[in-house]
Amino acid sequence: MRKRWFIVSFAILLCACGASPAVSETSAAEITEDEAVSRIMEKMTLRQQAGQMLVIAMRTWTDDTGSAPVTELNDELRETLKDVQPGGVILFSENIETAEQTRQLTADIQDTVYEAAGIGALIGADQEGGYITRLIMGTDFSGNMALAATGKPELAQQTASLIGEELAALGMNTDFAPDADINNNPANPVIGIRSFSDDPNITAEYAAAFSEGLKESGIVACAKHFPGHGNTDTDSHTGLPLVECSREELEAQELVPFRKLAESGVPMIMTAHIQYPQIETQTYSSAADGQEVYLPATLSHTVLTDLLRNEIGYEGVVITDAMMMDAVQGHFDREDAAVLAVSAGADMLLMPVQAGSAEECAELREYVDGIVKATEEGRIPEERIHEACRRILTLKYRYSLIDPQLTGAGFAAHHEAERSIADAGVTVLKNDSVLPLGNEQRRVLLCAPYDVQITAMEYQIGKLKTEGYAAGTETVSYVYDPEGDINELFAAAAETDTVIALSTVMKAAELASPETGRTGVIRRLQAWCSENGKELVVVSCGNPYDCALYTDADALMAVYGLGGMVLSEGEPSEDYGPNIPAAMDVIFGAFSPAGKLPVNIPVIEDGEFGDVSAFERGSGLSW
Repeated sequence: MRKRWFIVSFAILLCACGASPAVSETSAAEITEDEAVSRIMEKMTLRQQAGQMLVIAMRTWTDDTGSAPVTELNDELRETLKDVQPGGVILFSENIETAEQTRQLTADIQDTVYEAAGIGALIGADQEGGYITRLIMGTDFSGNMALAATGKPELAQQTASLIGEELAALGMNTDFAPDADINNNPANPVIGIRSFSDDPNITAEYAAAFSEGLKESGIVACAKHFPGHGNTDTDSHTGLPLVECSREELEAQELVPFRKLAESGVPMIMTAHIQYPQIETQTYSSAADGQEVYLPATLSHTVLTDLLRNEIGYEGVVITDAMMMDAVQGHFDREDAAVLAVSAGADMLLMPVQAGSAEECAELREYVDGIVKATEEGRIPEERIHEACRRILTLKYRYSLIDPQLTGAGFAAHHEAERSIADAGVTVLKNDSVLPLGNEQRRVLLCAPYDVQITAMEYQIGKLKTEGYAAGTETVSYVYDPEGDINELFAAAAETDTVIALSTVMKAAELASPETGRTGVIRRLQAWCSENGKELVVVSCGNPYDCALYTDADALMAVYGLGGMVLSEGEPSEDYGPNIPAAMDVIFGAFSPAGKLPVNIPVIEDGEFGDVSAFERGSGLSW
């Protein structure tokens, strides 16, 4: 029978580390948490402590036969886990095929690490909900901005609690969420609807509620990306962002959510690979071009120790964003980056090397050896290793790995909750007496850029008909191609009474040329419908800033999520986005809209955001 090792008590941890019988029989209630962790650390070598500081990924495996997703441990990965004894493993969608396969994988990882180290691993994923999800069989939920649109922080807590249940059921104990960034730059290329709001207090309230929901399910929450990734115009996956803001501006905006999360005891905070030259002035000669770059927050003692530890008073685990991202890997020598991050105050290093081949596994072993060597040579203070390991073990001591028997695509109740939460976030910004469409006879064109989004609309309308709505609606569909013949779309619209068009903008760059691409299709459709007496309902499914382009539509709403749906035997066969179905619920009158904009939407002039708002934060119609 497969073993499952869980960190459930001091006795288990202590026995695993080889404590004497007299000590191991001591009741956990008779000693303090600090004493328990100290006794564990006494048995650990410096290399084992350094191993605790690594969170590794194994997304795909490449060898002479080719490349394939890692869905089970091979011999090389197993030996690497035994040797490195990492503190954690992060999983991605490549690692997840079915519920049973994922449970087997996480159990094997846990068994292997525990047998080698005597300490269980943090096993987690980026399951933020909405746009960023990894569980292909789980419940997606509507995403952060949609949650804030509901005006109900308790729904963020409920969402996170249900996400936590699904993670725990698959053998995971950590969620790299919530995203606590303030999306105060509409041109941000990487955060957008992952953020709750552009208001620091709203973001703080919802992020704290989300963290509490994960705690309810026994899941370690990880708030990200400190000190804030919402005001960047560069994606740190592909470049090194720079934010020119003062300490006072940072204090008034980005730090507000992280202060609240620190006060509420969030167990883990993730750093941002972002330069703040008015905060950290130390530079490094870039490995890319030799130019001087400022140390990003991840590598900055000023940011991680002086600010986060000493001023804010955060006592939990500080983990870096992925060290393989171009913001770090593209500019900093790998060993230098490790030394700088640990010396700056990072306790865990996320994805320093991808464990995706025999060669990379060897590099991972060399990486942990390099940390040990740097410590022995004095480039990393040894106390920093001990301090980091103590925080990691304290976190693990406090959290148990729970194992409810959740299978398949989540409890039916989860999807019921998902629907009601998504419905509550639908934000109607304009309605010229068009909505709700009701039960009268009408022919409706469903228009979207992807087949799976059409499927989501059609499925929900069919469901609504069984519930007594949209009785007279006959639908036809059209998948639009930004490079296609617009006259074909007009011809399809000419045969209908009402057009429901989805706009799916995620990158601000798409708004720089609003007359082209997907926004151009909707803009031309908007003008055609106005000229030809057709009702047009536009649904913004991505970042809601595109709503500024569609003010001439008869009805306009934002739902903050663009995920579609795949059907098997008439029912959803995989995880799906609930936001588009929620739009159908409101359009056809099954749910009265109550959502309010969590962000200001500026006007767009000549492809640039203006200084005034097309729609202000808090806007939202109801009926």
